[in-house]
Amino acid sequence: MAGEFLDAWLTLTPASLYALQPANSPQQPDFATFTNTLHPYCNFLKPGRYLLALQAFAAVPGTPETALFMPALKGHAWHLPGEIKMADVYTVTFIIIGILISVPALLVAFNLLMPAVSQRAHARLDQTPVKCFFLGLPVTGFIILYTLMAFQANVGLLQTSAFMVAVGGLGIGAIGGAGMARLLAARLTPLASPNSKLMNLLRGAVVYELACLVPFVGWFLFIPIAGITAIGAAVFALLGWAPRPVTGNQLAHQLQVKLFCELSSQKLATIHA
Repeated sequence: MAGEFLDAWLTLTPASLYALQPANSPQQPDFATFTNTLHPYCNFLKPGRYLLALQAFAAVPGTPETALFMPALKGHAWHLPGEIKMADVYTVTFIIIGILISVPALLVAFNLLMPAVSQRAHARLDQTPVKCFFLGLPVTGFIILYTLMAFQANVGLLQTSAFMVAVGGLGIGAIGGAGMARLLAARLTPLASPNSKLMNLLRGAVVYELACLVPFVGWFLFIPIAGITAIGAAVFALLGWAPRPVTGNQLAHQLQVKLFCELSSQKLATIHA
């Protein structure tokens, strides 16, 4: 409260700055005396107010430092706390665009560099998604809780381990995301035209990313469920635990789904033609 009062008081008028001077100070204090007097108060001021106070002092007519300091102070771009610069807006915008472009490329790269692991993750997501979810739930909980607790510790080794666990968790999630992109690519194949494996992988990665970006439903429903399931599938894939061979009934069901997708794509093609 005292800091807010002092901050508001300093911005009322340049003349009020002299009230911070000691009682025995000269009526026209020099710049060094003023800065030394104001310095103990800087911890109570909002960011940028200290320099604004110096600028206001230099603007007081009659101070010997006005001619010396005013050109330098005027040469700066003064911004009040909370004011947003266009450079910051552009920086954030380009960072977001870069992330949106790079995430599908990362998922496709994992599919190309680790085809066996991504194939096992895809098989797990396709055949045992419930098991993947219940395996990914404790793994995700451990990663989040350990990272948060270790980062709050004042031990450098624990903070380093928390950073490594967080990066490892993101890597596991990326492998699971690669399997999710492969699953979506397989289901998009009958519906997409023209078809190529690389194009369908990219389409699956983009669909997965865009689904995560949907406000509220994507943020609070799709991302937790799909993310936890993908992490569970990635753990299965890294451990080499492939799903059981498909039985006759499951194979017949998969064939029916595939046939339905093909017929749907043919009908759509006929309608567009």
